Amino acid sequence: MTGEKRMTIGGYRWHLAPGADADEALSRIAAALAALAGGDAPNLKSGQQKQLYALRLGEGAAPDHLLKAYTYRWFPGLLRALRPSKSRRELNLSAAALARGLPVPMPLAAGERRRMGRLLACCLLVPMVRDVTDLRRLWFDERPSPDRRRRLATALGRFSRRVHDAGLFQDDFAPNNFLVLPGAEPEFLLVDFERARLARRLGAGMRRWMLSKLSRHMDDATASERMRFLKAYAGGDRREARRWWREIREFAPRLALRDHRRMRRNSTAEGRNYARHAEAGSRGFTRRRGARGALPSPPRSGSTPAPRVRSCEDFWCIEYGRMGRRRGNEIWARANTLWASGRLIPEPVAWMQSEAGGVLVLARGVEAPLPAGRKIEEARGSVQMLVKRLGGLATLSSGLAPGDIALGPVGRWPRRALLLRPDLVAFEGRRTPPATLRAIADNTISAARASSPPAP
Repeated sequence: MTGEKRMTIGGYRWHLAPGADADEALSRIAAALAALAGGDAPNLKSGQQKQLYALRLGEGAAPDHLLKAYTYRWFPGLLRALRPSKSRRELNLSAAALARGLPVPMPLAAGERRRMGRLLACCLLVPMVRDVTDLRRLWFDERPSPDRRRRLATALGRFSRRVHDAGLFQDDFAPNNFLVLPGAEPEFLLVDFERARLARRLGAGMRRWMLSKLSRHMDDATASERMRFLKAYAGGDRREARRWWREIREFAPRLALRDHRRMRRNSTAEGRNYARHAEAGSRGFTRRRGARGALPSPPRSGSTPAPRVRSCEDFWCIEYGRMGRRRGNEIWARANTLWASGRLIPEPVAWMQSEAGGVLVLARGVEAPLPAGRKIEEARGSVQMLVKRLGGLATLSSGLAPGDIALGPVGRWPRRALLLRPDLVAFEGRRTPPATLRAIADNTISAARASSPPAP
């Protein structure tokens, strides 16, 4: 960046934002490093290479700055010997996005610590924006009124078009990266440019990718809210809005396949969200945020000829027969992909496998088995919606049975159907044909109607 200000503090070479006052920046950087060294800053992240600290550098009682800190292993640090660090890149990208007219909170400075050119660590100091909330928290946790949701959908559509027309490609185009300013008409700030880049223009493929990612994250939005968003994105052009609707729908299976491939790596490795778990005679994986209480054990003897679903107090336990470790890992990865793809399954808690078989443990709240007999008609719409959503992402097996589905509240919806057997879904990059989905839903409902109510 031409004409940028630099200074060395605390072993870091700091690059200041354009227009930043050097004396003020020096004071804040020194205070941030002192708070970090004194242990006065809570770490909001649990990653091994990334930390996020909330700092109080002003006179108020609440934190007023965030410090993103990264550490680099030997080889990744060597690769960045001639390249900017993540922090400096984000500082430069924020300045460039601001120059293109996008509303972004401007970081104060980016620091780099190097040894003989190799990057050891970097950090980014960002002033916090007051009286804002991120869109994910607003939409899912605060549960705005229907009128507020409509206003949010329209404003987000217009803002997304503005971002795309400015040439900003953000791979993680997700609601937590939008800050919503207070006011009757929603206005946004765009944050977090770790996985972003600027181009002269965004082609249709890049726009489709970002819109599809956002659509996946906003999993409880209604069809009318989604169309309202797309109409605003298209500047009121209904034909273009319908075209984007089709583009997103057709791209969804490919995005789900990509997500599943990544999940197969992440969910079976020790990391921020997942952990390896072992006990006498068995081993498997757990979600770090999902385990509650003592986990059920996998089968100790014999084999189960077919998967069996049973309730285990606070859990749903899906017991499988003998299988290879690769197959067991695949079931665990599918469960986590379905949870991340719109909460189509109860939250995965653990996968435990022994020589006798494996058990998938899912969290159980107030969900109940699918009703049988005539009461199934009350759940018909929920079953049809679940089948449609599953088939829109992957290939759904025709072996779906009433016992493979639970019914309970999900987010803003008082009753939704949830799949209990992820082995019935295969992520292959294509949708299940609509006629097949109708047949699967009809057969499942007919089977439930003909069966007796499940035992309590």
